[in-house]
Amino acid sequence: MIILDFEYDGLLLSDFGCMVCNLDKTSGLDTASNGSQINFSTTPILKGVNQVLADTNYSECLTATFQICKHPCYYHGDDAYMTAEEVAELMRWLNRKSFHKLRLDLEGYERVYFQGSFNVDVVKYGTNIAGLSLNLTTDAPFGRGDTIYKNFNLTANQPVVFRDTSDEIGFIYPKTKVTCGESGKLIITNDIEDRRTIIDNCTSGEIITMDYPTITTSNQYHYYIADDFNYSFFRIANKWNERVNKITVSLNCTLEFEYNPICKIGL
Repeated sequence: MIILDFEYDGLLLSDFGCMVCNLDKTSGLDTASNGSQINFSTTPILKGVNQVLADTNYSECLTATFQICKHPCYYHGDDAYMTAEEVAELMRWLNRKSFHKLRLDLEGYERVYFQGSFNVDVVKYGTNIAGLSLNLTTDAPFGRGDTIYKNFNLTANQPVVFRDTSDEIGFIYPKTKVTCGESGKLIITNDIEDRRTIIDNCTSGEIITMDYPTITTSNQYHYYIADDFNYSFFRIANKWNERVNKITVSLNCTLEFEYNPICKIGL
């Protein structure tokens, strides 16, 4: 994998006059972890003849180490070395106590991003600063796709279908907004999991927002909505051999949701 540029928290490395580089024979963009490494916990049965799967979890997040320097097309001779002021500016941008969005300028990664932050080491040539070594740590064992937004004007008992593109088998809770077109008991059914989201005593024009694990309403008189909710939050899912979510509602309404699909792609 060869990259020259990346975007971090809305700014490009090239905005600082720098590029990704190899400052020695072994450095560059190296994958320290491919992520998505699963720990399988098993329990013996039948006197140890067989093992049953008891639990699974991801063992690590994505990490990577690579180096940057000033772009040789713009800087030559002594100007190619970084000054203390330039290092301080890059440190302020990259080395933070919070994770931010990282995008690689690389074919195939156009719609994928990672959340992370950098530890930074100075690379010197004699007394001069030749560049920086960036040690990236992310918040997940995978990347994420750009936000998917969906808006369906639904008629009661008339299903719509939506295909989930996530690489992870399972489910994701999207941020969901329902605008009720009529009063009554709202039931949102997703056939892929045979899952029903039930909210009683809805009124026409009421806007219900579900952002797991919270639910709110625009109707000040429906302040007991928590008592009318079965706490089965609406979610998008996929199975190994099925990605289509068939969604049906019991009341005429508008269903809007957004989420970021999981992209199992390494650094």
